[in-house]
Amino acid sequence: MGVKRSLQSGGVLLGFLANVLTILSTATNYWIRFPGGHSGLWQECKGGICPNIPCQSEAPPPPHCQPRH
Repeated sequence: MGVKRSLQSGGVLLGFLANVLTILSTATNYWIRFPGGHSGLWQECKGGICPNIPCQSEAPPPPHCQPRH
């Protein structure tokens, strides 16, 4: 029983850690660092200016990415 419990505890701990790292990775803008800036999932920063990354996809764009007429 002791080995089973320790494996279960380890699995729960690793699952929790994976969830925390997933949340942090989607929230941060430091996925890639390059001279003069960095970029992440949502923003690309160059020289301290961090605009949102425009929508780019093969799928039809959501309403907020479509140009207004």
